[in-house]
Amino acid sequence: MPNPANRAPNTRASRANYYTATRGNGTDVEVKEALWQIGFDPHVFSKQKTAKSKGVDITLTRDVLSHAFRGNYDIAVLYAGDKDYVPLVEEVKRR
Repeated sequence: MPNPANRAPNTRASRANYYTATRGNGTDVEVKEALWQIGFDPHVFSKQKTAKSKGVDITLTRDVLSHAFRGNYDIAVLYAGDKDYVPLVEEVKRR
């Protein structure tokens, strides 16, 4: 698998973050290690069956916005499977 920090020619990311949630005892540690081994800075949360929220969305949003307001981006790339982050992307672009 290619290193996520080397996605485009002549471009090198200084950091590639990965936000996800897992179910099951101890799987978060295994997933963190696997993501770290392929070059990501992992942010892995444990999802409990009874919990409605995993914490992934708010943590990702907090991190993206805080880095945007600090001016830490030249380029930011967000891969997501739904439209939940459209307002976030619009705010970062406006910034």
